[in-house]
Amino acid sequence: MPVSLNFSMKMTRFLLVLMDLYNITIGRFRKSGKTQPPYPELVGLLEGFNNTVPAPDILFFGDSVLLRVSRDDTDTDTLDQMLSKKLGGKLKLLSIAHTAYHMQIYKSLIRVLDVTKRKPRVVILPINLRSFSPQWDFYPAWQFHDEIQAVENYLSNPSLEIAGVNEVSATSNLLRLFDAIPVKYPLTELNRIGQFRSMIASKSKNEDQKNSRLRQIFIYHYMHPLSEDHPKIKALEECVRMLSVLKIPLVLYVTPINWEAGRKYVGWEFIEAVKSNVNTISNRLSPHQMDNKVNFADLSILLEAGCFFSDDNATEHLNQQGRRLLADEIMKMILELNLDHNTEVI
Repeated sequence: MPVSLNFSMKMTRFLLVLMDLYNITIGRFRKSGKTQPPYPELVGLLEGFNNTVPAPDILFFGDSVLLRVSRDDTDTDTLDQMLSKKLGGKLKLLSIAHTAYHMQIYKSLIRVLDVTKRKPRVVILPINLRSFSPQWDFYPAWQFHDEIQAVENYLSNPSLEIAGVNEVSATSNLLRLFDAIPVKYPLTELNRIGQFRSMIASKSKNEDQKNSRLRQIFIYHYMHPLSEDHPKIKALEECVRMLSVLKIPLVLYVTPINWEAGRKYVGWEFIEAVKSNVNTISNRLSPHQMDNKVNFADLSILLEAGCFFSDDNATEHLNQQGRRLLADEIMKMILELNLDHNTEVI
C-alpha cells in the first residue's frame, strides 16, 4: 500500500475516533433540556410485533426517502402510505423510518425481531447508495450510537425501560473534525470533506459555476469507490443473513437516484461509477441471492430526473410521480415472493 494512502487511512481513523469521543463527552444534547422519551423507533417495532393484536404483515425500513414529499405535490402520501394503499388493506404495513438511517441501525433493529413474539411476513429494506458515501457515512449527527445502544440495552434486559436517545448536535468542533477527513474520488482534485462542503455552501454566479458546483455534489454523493469490506456493506450482509435465519422473506432494492442529472453534470463516468458500486454490493450479497426468499433489484436508474424534487436534485427525494412508480416496483417485488398462507395481494 502506498505510504500516502496508508497515512490517509490512519488519519481518517484518528479523526473518526476524535469525533466519537467528542460525541460521547460534549456533542449530545437534550431537546429543551428535558429527558427524551424512550427510543421511538424501537418502541414502534415492539408495539407492532409484541402485542396481542395481529402483527403487521410487512415491515418497511427506510430513511428520508420514505418520509419526504415535494412542496409541489398534490398527493402528499409518503412512499409507505402509497404502498399501503396499493396493498388494498389485505396486508398491514408498518414503516420504521428516520432521516439518514443506514444499514448499521437497520441491523440493530432487525436483531430485535429475534426476540419478538411475532414476525413480519416480509421485510422491505432499501439500499441507499449515498449512505455509503463519506458525506453520509461520517457525518457526526448520523451515527446513531445512542439508538444502537438503546437496542443493546433492551436485548440485554427486556424488562428494563427502553432508553431515551439524544440527538447529536453537529457542533463547530465536530464539523471541523468532519471537514478534515481525507477522501479520494475520481474526476476531482478535491480531497477533503470540507472542500466539498464549501462547494455545496457556495452560491453560483453564472451557469458555469452552477454546473461546476453540481458536478462536485454528484461526485461527492455517489462516486466514492466502494469496497466489499465497507462497514455498512458488512452490516447489510448481516441484515440479509439474520432475516434468512429467521425465515423472513426480504425485498431488497437499491434506492433510485437522479442518474440523468448525474450524467448531465459529470458524464457517463457517473453511470459507470454507480454501476460499479452496485456491483460491489451485489457481489458481497451473491451468496444470499440464491435464496428464493430474497428478492433483490437494482432500481438505481429506474426513474427519470422529473421524478425527483427537481430536475437537478442530488438527493433521492421523490415527488409524487416518483413515489408512485417506486411503490409499483416494490409491490411487484412483494408479489414475486409468493407469500404463503394463500394471501391474495392484488
